[in-house]
Amino acid sequence: MLSDKLIRLRVKALHCPDFIARCLGSKQAQDQLKGQKSGLAKSQTNISQQGLLAVRLVTPTLPEQQKIAAFLTAVDGRIEQLSRKKALLEAYKKGVMQQLFTQTLRFQDDHDHDFPDWEEKTLGDFFTFKNGYNAEKDQYGKGTKFINVLDVLSSKPITHESILGRVDIPEKEFAKFEVTYGDILFQRSSETREEVGQANVYLDREHSAVFGGFVIRGKPIREFDPLFMNYLLRTPIARNEITSKSGGSTRYNVSQDTLAEARIVIPSSLPEQTKIAGFLSALDGKIGAVGEQMRQTQAWKKGLLQQMFV
Repeated sequence: MLSDKLIRLRVKALHCPDFIARCLGSKQAQDQLKGQKSGLAKSQTNISQQGLLAVRLVTPTLPEQQKIAAFLTAVDGRIEQLSRKKALLEAYKKGVMQQLFTQTLRFQDDHDHDFPDWEEKTLGDFFTFKNGYNAEKDQYGKGTKFINVLDVLSSKPITHESILGRVDIPEKEFAKFEVTYGDILFQRSSETREEVGQANVYLDREHSAVFGGFVIRGKPIREFDPLFMNYLLRTPIARNEITSKSGGSTRYNVSQDTLAEARIVIPSSLPEQTKIAGFLSALDGKIGAVGEQMRQTQAWKKGLLQQMFV
């Protein structure tokens, strides 16, 4: 039975239903429908049968309608295929990360020998921590690249090029708050416990940046693979170790001392860290490539629709 909130249209035999449905979804048709909506509240606007039937459509012959509809259906199928492929790769990455970081899956060295056992350490064994620079309002928008929380929350490692913010920081303060290759940045505060203390790595060897007051910088004091550390700090085990130590009620925070006390289990072998990081980075590359294919196909389809339904 048809819901009383829906309107059913019967498409005449000389038209292709799929083509007509796509026509009604076009900007031109939607603009006409918007002009005929009624209702007191914005969330409860309505369209009548008469208003829907009054929409004017320009349509080609039935054979052309069918060809266009079939072509767009094929494009939709390609987008759906790419979406499924991306989801499968993401699920595979999640599963393999769980195995790698619980050591149920291990790599061997270049001579097919087992790597040494992993060891338990604290983040304080790897970093010294510092809170970020608190700038005045008129200092923003110019000067040195300035890492803020949004950069930390990015799914990709931070590079000089990816940072959008800038701050006019005095030269005497620059060295105190400088971010260089291999530094790890942490989100200092969040409205939810689950999100506080999220981390990201700075991976730019040629340019440095500075970081803001809502961020904590971890500056390395011993050797490790920075990309591996970035993956490690995003695992559920490491995240729980940090979030469980956060404080606050309406807003949750982590401190330098909190981060220094957080415990991690990490390969004692640098080559093993690098192998894991390389493997996961290659997976991220595949996921990113499929995602880009999907975005390009969606943009191409959007351009086609704009040209077809002028």
